[in-house]
Amino acid sequence: MSTNISGNSSFPWIKTSIDNSKRDLRMNLMSEFYATNLPEDERGTFDESFPEGARLKVEDEHLYTKGSDCSQPYEFYNSLIDNKEYLTNTLDLSSEEYDALTCIALGLASQETGMGMEDGYLEEQSGLYSLARKIGITFGSKHSASSGLTQIKIYDQMENMERFYSSIMKQKGVEAKSKTSDNLNNPEYSAIATMVVLKTIMLNYENYEKTMNENHQNLAQEFENQGINAQDAEQKGFDYLSQIYQKYQNSSDEEKIEIRLAFKQLLKSTDGSTKENPSPDGEEYTEEIQFERLKEALGNDVTLEDDALSYLKLALSSEICQMDKVEYCAYAWNSGTGETGMQPDRIMAEKIGIILSDPEDFDYDQYAANVIALSEKYAQQVTGYDNTDDAYIALKEALEEDDKEEKGTY
Repeated sequence: MSTNISGNSSFPWIKTSIDNSKRDLRMNLMSEFYATNLPEDERGTFDESFPEGARLKVEDEHLYTKGSDCSQPYEFYNSLIDNKEYLTNTLDLSSEEYDALTCIALGLASQETGMGMEDGYLEEQSGLYSLARKIGITFGSKHSASSGLTQIKIYDQMENMERFYSSIMKQKGVEAKSKTSDNLNNPEYSAIATMVVLKTIMLNYENYEKTMNENHQNLAQEFENQGINAQDAEQKGFDYLSQIYQKYQNSSDEEKIEIRLAFKQLLKSTDGSTKENPSPDGEEYTEEIQFERLKEALGNDVTLEDDALSYLKLALSSEICQMDKVEYCAYAWNSGTGETGMQPDRIMAEKIGIILSDPEDFDYDQYAANVIALSEKYAQQVTGYDNTDDAYIALKEALEEDDKEEKGTY
C-alpha cells in the first residue's frame, strides 16, 4: 500500500528535490567547524549553542598545534580526508557516499562533544577524571565507555560487528583492549572508527525498512480485519498528522516542546495501557495518560478521536514516513541497531521528533534532529547551496546512489 505524495499538501515536512547539476560534496571546501564548550543539556538555539566566536575556521592554521585542545577538530577532519581512498575502497563506498558520511560524522562530533571542545569532554580526557570514569564503567556497567569526538562505545562495537569491519579499524591503528581501554582520545583514530561504524549502520538500513514494512502491513491488516479499508485508514492518519504539524508550526516555543514530548511519549507507551491498568513502567509509559497529555497540548485546534493513535501509527510506519538514510544514521548512532533500537514504536517516536523539530533548538531531546541539522550545515559549506534544505537533499541523494542504480532510476 502506498500513498502518492506528489504535490500533496498533507506532507509539508517532506523536503523537495533540487537541481542535481549543482550538487558537489568535495570535502576540501570546508570552511569552519561548529565547536562549543556547552554540554548538550545546556544548549539552546544554534547561535547560543555554537556561537560565532567559538567556531573554528578551517583556514586558521595558527590554531592548529598537534595535541592541543583546539587541534582536535582539525585532526579529526584531516583523518577523514587522509583516509578517504583507503576507506572508500575497503568499505565499498563511492566518493559521494563517503563525503556524505563525512558530513554526518562532523555533525555527530559537533553534537556529541562540541567538536572536542565541550568542557565535559575535555574533563573526561584528564587523568583523574578519566581514571574514575573507567573504574565506574568496570564495576557498574555491562557496556564499554563512550570514547572519542563522536562518543563510540568502541569495545562493544568491535566485539559485535563483523570481523571484516573490526579488522579495517585495527589495520588503521584503532585499539580497544577492554571496556575501559581504547585509543579514540586520538581524533585520527576516532574519525576512522566513526566512518566504519556509520557504514555498519548503513548496512542495517535494509533490515530497518523490512521491520517497518512488516509493522505497517500488520497494522493495515488489523484495519482490514475490522472492515476498514487500510488505504483510507492511512490517509486518515496523515490527516491527523498534518493537523498536528500545522498546530505545531503555529505554536509558541513552550507549546512546541509540550506537543513534541507528549507525542513522542505516547508512541513509546505500552500498547493498551490505561489508568486502571497502567504500564509496568509507570504513568510516563501509560498510553491513556499520554494520549490525554497530547490532546491537552494540542488544545481545541486539533480533535483526536479515541482511536486516533491506531491511524497515526499506520501513517507513521508507511514508506512515506520511514527514515531516509541520513535520518537513520543520526537515529541509530544514538539508539543502536539492536533489538531496542529496532522497536517500531521507538523509531516512530524519533521520526516525530524529526518532523516536529525546531531546527534552531539544539537541546538533547532533539538528538537525531540536531545531528541532521548540523550535517546539513556542513553539507551546505561544501555544496555552496544557499539553504540547508538543498544541502540536505544532496546528502540524501548521495547515500541513495546504490538504491537508484539497483532500481535503474539513477
